[in-house]
Amino acid sequence: MKKIILFAAATAILAACTSDDLATDAQQQTAQDEAVTFDAYMLRTTTRAGATGPLTTDSLTTAPSDDPSDLYLGHHYQAGFGVFAYYTDNFDYTPVYTPNFMYNEQVKYNTSTSAFGYTLTKYWPNEHGSAASSADMDRVSFFAYAPYVEVEPSTGMVIKSGSTPYELGDDEVQWGITGMKRNTLQGDPLIQYIASFEEDKSVDLCWGTTGATGADDVTWKTNGSTQTIKAGYPWLNVRKPEGAGSSSTSKVSFVFQHATAQLYVTVKTDNTTGWTDISSDTNTKVWVRSIRFTGIAQKAALNLNNPKTVAANKARWIDYYGANELEMGESVTVYDGRKDGSEGIADAVAANETVLGINPAFIQDENQLESDGTGWVTGGTSRTGVTKTATNLFCNGVDDKPVYVIPTGEKVTVEIVYDIETVDAKLPVFLSDGTTPGSTVENRISKAITFGTETKFENGKSYTLNLILGMKDVKFNASVNETWGTTTSGTGYLPNND
Repeated sequence: MKKIILFAAATAILAACTSDDLATDAQQQTAQDEAVTFDAYMLRTTTRAGATGPLTTDSLTTAPSDDPSDLYLGHHYQAGFGVFAYYTDNFDYTPVYTPNFMYNEQVKYNTSTSAFGYTLTKYWPNEHGSAASSADMDRVSFFAYAPYVEVEPSTGMVIKSGSTPYELGDDEVQWGITGMKRNTLQGDPLIQYIASFEEDKSVDLCWGTTGATGADDVTWKTNGSTQTIKAGYPWLNVRKPEGAGSSSTSKVSFVFQHATAQLYVTVKTDNTTGWTDISSDTNTKVWVRSIRFTGIAQKAALNLNNPKTVAANKARWIDYYGANELEMGESVTVYDGRKDGSEGIADAVAANETVLGINPAFIQDENQLESDGTGWVTGGTSRTGVTKTATNLFCNGVDDKPVYVIPTGEKVTVEIVYDIETVDAKLPVFLSDGTTPGSTVENRISKAITFGTETKFENGKSYTLNLILGMKDVKFNASVNETWGTTTSGTGYLPNND
């Protein structure tokens, strides 16, 4: 079963206005001119459709802050989710319309009213009702995503606290939700997204679909007949329901689905019978230099309209600028920051001098060697390197969380590069400090990965990859958890790399 996110149920209307006083407000709306209301759901056992890490249903209703100037986790996420809506009059939705009914409307939970609400209340188109009728059948299509970010509508650029958009070079727009299609452009709403392997910047991007459980179609009465909206897709071509605003069956109820795959990677040295326990040698340390994945992308745009030609509950990822499908052969390399010899060379590309998410404990640099050339640093500043204890590869050194990645539908391969470094006073060569004599042996190992019977990442699934580094070869153990609950696993062995 596909993973879904369910938010605490509540009617989403303006906090100061309830269904009981719609007929007497300042706009003198009639009973037929009822507000569009929203519902959203969250399962207890899932990760919240939100920023960097799991939140419970209770914490969803209180965090992030309702104050737009209070940034969440140092970034631009705010409470609730965003909605785009397209009014198409008497015609079915096609991606030639602009979001003329709602543009990134923030729907958030109000603890004082125990309800989701939004600021600019919108009313169902009203060409049918008890007092009048029309041959037209007005339609509105709704799309949603979470977590919510505020943008400048004319540009789609993410807003800082206050009203200033981030600039393209700002660090805050190098990860997570970085922007969206501006409000004047025709077509499906697109959310630009950059995956991060720094766990405290890895965002669980979700999009809203129809269906109370993610599998049930929604049927409601409209103008004396019934309308069915298919589960697992956006709320397309919705007509005004009878009793709008008063019945639970007349709410636009979003089920939020994971658009990413959840990835958890551990690494350790092999100390099983027949293998040399490298980590027991005080002269030797094992450092991870990089890891490369195929089958995932670093950046892409999520199309909130996953059409029936894709699949129910299937995320629709396209290229970052929204023009084409994701390119085949996408790969992502995560570097550790180790020096590569390119320092000071004009126009040198030294990308692996930048830490992009690998646990600092696994990163070697010259500061890990004693200044007198006698060996490894000990004490508070020392790094362990890879040990016989399985440890999260993507970790800030404090927390132990998975990261979220963009699946491409291609087969997964993994290549890991690691060094085995030994202090040896008899050698005429030196380690990275240029002072300590010793040997460095680079190991570059790659393998196609199978997660149970699966060879590809899929959105809404959680994957665990265990890397076991040894003196003989590298072993891979992989598992997939479709419901983010139970686990299946498999193991692959690589050729000898003595």
